[in-house]
Amino acid sequence: MKNVKIGPFYADALNGIAFVADDEAAFLLRIGWVEGREYRSGYRELEKTLLRLGPCAADSTFGRVTWKVGQAVVNLDWGVSGPDGIVATLRADAPCRVAIQTSPSWRTFQSTYRLADKGILGLAQTASGQMLQWHLAIEAAPAARICTSDLEQLGKLAVAGQSSDAGQGQAAAIVLDLQPGQTVPFSAGFSPQLPLDAAEAALRQAEQAYADRRPASSGPWGDFVQAIADNLNASRVYNPHNRRIAHVVCRGWCLPDGQVLFCWDSFFNALLACVEDPDGAKETVRALLACQLPNGMICNMNHSEPDRWFPGPRSSPQSNIPMGSLCIWKMHQRRPDRAFLAEVYPALVRWNRWWFSPRPDSGLPYRDGNRDGLLELGSESNHPLGGAWESGLDDSPMYKEVGLCEASHTHKLIDVGLNALWAADCQYLALMADELGRPDEAGAFRTDRDAMAQRINDRLWNEELGIYCNRYWEPRPHYEDLYMERFARHDGQAGFAGEYYDGCNFDRLVCTRRDPAIDFKWDAAPVPGLPDENFSVRWRAAFKAPVSGECVFRADCTGGVRVLLDGRPVIDRWGQKGPGVHFSDPLQLVAGQEHELTVECFQCFRGGQVRASLLAVDRTRVGQFFSTRLSPTCFYPMLAGIPDARRVERMLGVLKDENKFWGPYVCPTIARDDVTFPRQGYWQGKIWAPTNYLLYESLRQCAPPGLLAEYARKSVELFMRNWRARGACHENYLCAGEGSSEPHYTWGALLCLIGLEGIGQADGAARDGVILRHVPGAL
Repeated sequence: MKNVKIGPFYADALNGIAFVADDEAAFLLRIGWVEGREYRSGYRELEKTLLRLGPCAADSTFGRVTWKVGQAVVNLDWGVSGPDGIVATLRADAPCRVAIQTSPSWRTFQSTYRLADKGILGLAQTASGQMLQWHLAIEAAPAARICTSDLEQLGKLAVAGQSSDAGQGQAAAIVLDLQPGQTVPFSAGFSPQLPLDAAEAALRQAEQAYADRRPASSGPWGDFVQAIADNLNASRVYNPHNRRIAHVVCRGWCLPDGQVLFCWDSFFNALLACVEDPDGAKETVRALLACQLPNGMICNMNHSEPDRWFPGPRSSPQSNIPMGSLCIWKMHQRRPDRAFLAEVYPALVRWNRWWFSPRPDSGLPYRDGNRDGLLELGSESNHPLGGAWESGLDDSPMYKEVGLCEASHTHKLIDVGLNALWAADCQYLALMADELGRPDEAGAFRTDRDAMAQRINDRLWNEELGIYCNRYWEPRPHYEDLYMERFARHDGQAGFAGEYYDGCNFDRLVCTRRDPAIDFKWDAAPVPGLPDENFSVRWRAAFKAPVSGECVFRADCTGGVRVLLDGRPVIDRWGQKGPGVHFSDPLQLVAGQEHELTVECFQCFRGGQVRASLLAVDRTRVGQFFSTRLSPTCFYPMLAGIPDARRVERMLGVLKDENKFWGPYVCPTIARDDVTFPRQGYWQGKIWAPTNYLLYESLRQCAPPGLLAEYARKSVELFMRNWRARGACHENYLCAGEGSSEPHYTWGALLCLIGLEGIGQADGAARDGVILRHVPGAL
């Protein structure tokens, strides 16, 4: 074997180790456990009881996973031993039953397992015809030994502690009853490893060696640098199709065995990984850029193979905000590598040029639909939500009533954040061109940046508000959400009567309940007994119209939807089987007049969502070109050095306004005085690390040191509050400080990177009581 990859590289097995030989064969072990009468082993089950992610060395010399089994805390320690194997130990602080289980790995590879005298033997045939043997050795007395091709049967036998040997199967298990104070060593690999009696000493030595060399920090913020490494090193997943290991945002989004790479997420992952693992960071960038389309577009989402979560092509029809050059340049500053810069520079240039390049069918620029030199978000599929997805801020209120021009595939809204980041992209590409000895290209990029800066200043600066704003193509009426939950009632009580059914046509009633609003996300609040796909819901309520005048109903739904007013359908998209945003025709309502409202929906796929709202139409404000919904993206022109000193002062005033963005923690993704902020929805007021980071990079260009220091402190303290309490690196955070959504999502660690860049010091130096160790490069 020429190349063996060993590590927790299988998406569904953070509590395990994958062994990949020459990219032709693979074996997988994981630690399952018994809780009550249930056998558990998958990532989503582990996530519920996961206590800590690490430490986990990037070179696989030492790793640890800690989780709870009932009342017991279980530790799996492991480390590479020799060129093609590992040694490991299991321990628990209370009695519990676990199983060292061997399993099928990626669908690309086929392997089988047999029980051996002291462990398990694995067999696999490579594409070249070579038969590989893999060994798992353990000397502890097992509670049961199992070999089977039926994974459900394996779980039942493990719960019962009953042995069974099918001779050869797709899975095998050594079941153990761990006792407090007991350490159970085992080894696994393609050749014999250390003697098991030396395993514990070898792991303690590897643990100490890693602790002595790893990046770390101490002081009032704690070891926030270690949190970066722990989260990134535990996020590496292998893709057998491109033979690369790359950092993924969240293992749960890659199940069962895929590798999903989102665009800005992956660039941020590489930037974070560069703190400890520059080689792994580069591989993540290479994996993403390998997905670039021939026309230069880098898609927002790329995955290794279609499955139930991402049906259809392997790439999404949307791109993503152009911030890759920023990340690559900062990686180069921290870990200079001109060869890598030269390798990725052409792909970044093609992406930069794609935004304004002409479509082969219409000749219109890909993302400048009205040809005014300013960019809009869009979607190649003309999906009504595609432009918002391209922004990365999926359900931001900024895009709530934005129309899509089907001829141009773009929003009818000029996006200030997108244009500012494109200008900054030109700026960073110019720096790369300078470094690579290409002065003519550097000059061209700086010319493009200056021209874009002029257009942004001319058309997107809102003098009244003192900040840059998104701008509509044409005058439009103002819509105000009337929030039906304020006046909807059923049977004399506030809210809606909800009926939840198994089946897409109200087939079997699962439950009824009172919902305060029609704002349902299955992933966020699953209904007991309701399947996560192929279900339907009906809501009913009476309401007295709160205003007189022109109103419209709006329904956001990932499946079919109907809205009936007094029994008459005002929205009927029952045939819709994908996401959509639907509006009724204008309705004339009379304040105080009572109506009956019914909203029905069905969902064919996982991740069902539906929201219904009533909007008042204010045509007296027709002529409003600026969108006055403010988010951190409105500050991004500072990143490209676009505003002058007067404008910077006004923008900083908006940022420090506690009715807008400032507070104990920063920075909410919609202004605090926006009507959607109290809801603290997904991108509706929560704090997200990627927007925090881009805003911080923007402030670094022009804000005073005191403001930068305070912003960095608030960001790190928000992260460490949740990291210390639960070992969580969240997808996003509530403005009150609690972590939200996915608990182990890599880019949450960008809050720590803000602190690291804010300190701006390298090894051994101290600032504000914070001491860094083994941190390369001061930025």
